[in-house]
Amino acid sequence: MRETRIIPIDRDRCISLACRIFDDKTEGRYEDAYTCLEEIRENFYPAAAAAYYDEFSFSGKSLHVEGNEVTCDAFGKISTNEVTGVHFYCATSGYTGSVTGGICYQLYEEMWATAVTDAVRIMTKEELSKRVNTSRSFGPGFFGMKMNEMEKISGLVDFASVGMKAGEGGMLIPEKSCAGLFLVYREGYRESISACEFCKGSRSACFMCIEKDFENRKSIYDVLKK
Repeated sequence: MRETRIIPIDRDRCISLACRIFDDKTEGRYEDAYTCLEEIRENFYPAAAAAYYDEFSFSGKSLHVEGNEVTCDAFGKISTNEVTGVHFYCATSGYTGSVTGGICYQLYEEMWATAVTDAVRIMTKEELSKRVNTSRSFGPGFFGMKMNEMEKISGLVDFASVGMKAGEGGMLIPEKSCAGLFLVYREGYRESISACEFCKGSRSACFMCIEKDFENRKSIYDVLKK
């Protein structure tokens, strides 16, 4: 495993972005939801880490790194000669709390924890993209990558550095966490595959749809300024 570096994640900035993600999902602001957020916001400890590899190879739908074979349907549609490196990452909301209200508050709690996880992932990409051209996130559950690839990813970036670990069947602990990889492309290249090509989910629960909406309307920087 290459050296893992911690990605700086400011909690207040992360939660501000999570608020925008939450409002986009719900198409409006719900006061009870924000009351719930005020109760639980101090229980979020967002964190992320990444490890960079410049020695790798592709064969069909598989990426080979340090003896590990990570398979994703989308890799078969990428111009792999345009790839110069790979960032494996892990990210977590670090949520440790629980709400005291009824079932509605429990639902809001779940939605906020998901929004914060999405925000950490966006901020991780933002940091890794400062000097290089990076892809969207490829990971278990995205672009046709199966959940059992999580164990391989955990061997390529140090999950423990941000308090994470991979459980049975690719489940992550803490639950509201994510992991995957960003490909580093030559300047000017963008993959031609559709973010939705391999999707079996719904738009309202989809990180790719959320990110696409941001790109269509405003940059992440514009969102964070608000």
